[in-house]
Amino acid sequence: MQLAFPRFSIYSGIILLMVLFKTTPSFSQSISEAALTWRVNSLIDEQSAQNVSYSCQFKTNGLGDVLWLQKNGSFTSSFRVTGSSGSWLDVGVAGQIIYQIQSEAESGTLEFAKDASGTHIRLNLSQSSAQPLRYDFKVVEVNLTNP
Repeated sequence: MQLAFPRFSIYSGIILLMVLFKTTPSFSQSISEAALTWRVNSLIDEQSAQNVSYSCQFKTNGLGDVLWLQKNGSFTSSFRVTGSSGSWLDVGVAGQIIYQIQSEAESGTLEFAKDASGTHIRLNLSQSSAQPLRYDFKVVEVNLTNP
């Protein structure tokens, strides 16, 4: 009995490697440099400890403004980044960065982080007319976007 093996040339090997590298997910983007969209599917209200199903997106553009898109994009809040702490060179691996933010008369922090429990965005925003907003958003997807 004779076994038949397909002919495998160096060129087909190179093509196979190119296909594997093209289809293998890799995401090594720095939050400080790339335009990213962060898709959220739930949040924890840290004041009440209530877990809520909640859909929204955050859009970051390096160290520029952060957009918070709610109600399928029909309601948008914009935060001006006034400073940052830390650096996160690859959002595909564990890390964190904290932005100091301001929106009209409100100020606070937005922390973007990934750890063993997943990727989170923590909003801590003081409000002049109400209690501070303290939310921990569960991120289900991060994508490159056009700024």
